[in-house]
Amino acid sequence: MDTVLILVFLLVLLVSYLFLTRPKNLPPGRFTIPYIGTIGLFWRLKGRRPHDVFMDEAKALGSPIFRFSIANQRFVVLNGYDAINEAFVKNADTCSGRVEKLRKLMNMQSPNEGKQP
Repeated sequence: MDTVLILVFLLVLLVSYLFLTRPKNLPPGRFTIPYIGTIGLFWRLKGRRPHDVFMDEAKALGSPIFRFSIANQRFVVLNGYDAINEAFVKNADTCSGRVEKLRKLMNMQSPNEGKQP
C-alpha cells in the first residue's frame, strides 16, 4: 500500500512539474509528450509533404502560427503570408537563423545545397 501511495505521489508531482514549467508565451499547439514530441503530427507527416501537414494543422488550431516539438526541441511554424512577413521582414533580427535547426533535424535540403557554383 505504501508503494502505491508513493508512486501516485511521484506521478502527480511529475505531471504538475511538466505543466507548471511550460513557458506561457508560446503559440497554440497540440499536446506533446516530454522527450518524444508531438506524436499526432509525426503520424500525419509520414508519406506527405510537410507544408501540407502544417497547413492542415494551422486550420485545425485556428491560428496561422502554431508550435510543435520533436524530442526536446520546440518549433514554431508560421503559416501564411501575413505571419511570415511580420516575422521575417518586420522582426528580422529576432527570427534569423532558426530554419537551420529544423532542416538538420528533419533531414531536409535547401534549394542551393548540392549544386555546383
